Amino acid sequence: MKQNILKRVVTLLVALVMLCVCAVPAFAKGNADSDSLIERIQHDDLQGMTDDAMAHVIAFATTNNPQNLFPELSRTVIRSAPFQAIGKAYKMKQFNFKSFDGTNLKVTHFTSPKGCEWDGKKHVAICAHGFQVNQLAAMPQVPLFADLGYDVLTWDQRQAGDSDQVKCTMGANESKDCLELVKWVRAKYGKDVVIGLYGQSMGAATVMMASSQVKNLGWLIEDCGYADLKATMKDIAGSYLKFIDFDNFYEAANRYATVGDVNYDSVKPIKSIRALDPSVPALFLHGESDTYIAPKNVKKLYNAKRGVKAMQTFPLAGHSQSCYLYALEYNECIADFLEANVNK
Repeated sequence: MKQNILKRVVTLLVALVMLCVCAVPAFAKGNADSDSLIERIQHDDLQGMTDDAMAHVIAFATTNNPQNLFPELSRTVIRSAPFQAIGKAYKMKQFNFKSFDGTNLKVTHFTSPKGCEWDGKKHVAICAHGFQVNQLAAMPQVPLFADLGYDVLTWDQRQAGDSDQVKCTMGANESKDCLELVKWVRAKYGKDVVIGLYGQSMGAATVMMASSQVKNLGWLIEDCGYADLKATMKDIAGSYLKFIDFDNFYEAANRYATVGDVNYDSVKPIKSIRALDPSVPALFLHGESDTYIAPKNVKKLYNAKRGVKAMQTFPLAGHSQSCYLYALEYNECIADFLEANVNK
């Protein structure tokens, strides 16, 4: 039912974009241009026009679309008693942080009530949220890691929440932001601090792409991330955009979505996983009912990781749902993984 509705919405978007991009200007110029448009459609140009129109739509949606669908809801949640209780229990502090390119990020720091120093070292978990949400989506992981003895850092990714509304790059520049936060943690806690990275969806892509560049990384946990953005876009197109020629569409979308020196081709988390130090423990999580990021991604990522690793899937969970539908099992899985591989 949801897929049928989505397909109708996408079809309507295509029709509207094509009307604005092609038909309206033509009719505005007169019947001669209108006739020319009809001739183009009659001469098999409709496919190219459709591919290009959808490329514009997708490129805009991934780079320019504000990562806050319901900002008022976010503000309501922040003011709610449960959230305020979490903030108080874990001594929540927020601050603005300037990243590598001058982008201002809203960062939130939480303190472990148990203390983050044990086994002679301090421990910090950095958690990254996914696409179309803000750092509130990472809140379920705060009590988990804090109660395990980790101070926790979350942040609004670029274009999300209260961070600067610069273009989103689906993990490319976001991974550079993550690396800047790693530097901040080391400066605050000392060079021997044990840093762990956790992310969901685009946040998983973010931390995976950063992971191989973090010296002495403590651990990596990714949930429902994509191994390769192009391959994932092809999977999604195969389900929801069957009317496009993917190669033509992707070439155009990749061009339209270019931000500085990065584009869709820059987002290949699996390359970082292959390069990750084999001694760094990595846990790969995914919902088996995910119709957005195909579950085959977790197997590719798991197989690409050398050395210490584990994988857990959750049968009924859709995209980014595992931590909610299987909360106890999910948290236990992470706690057991850290206990076995890190907390020694």
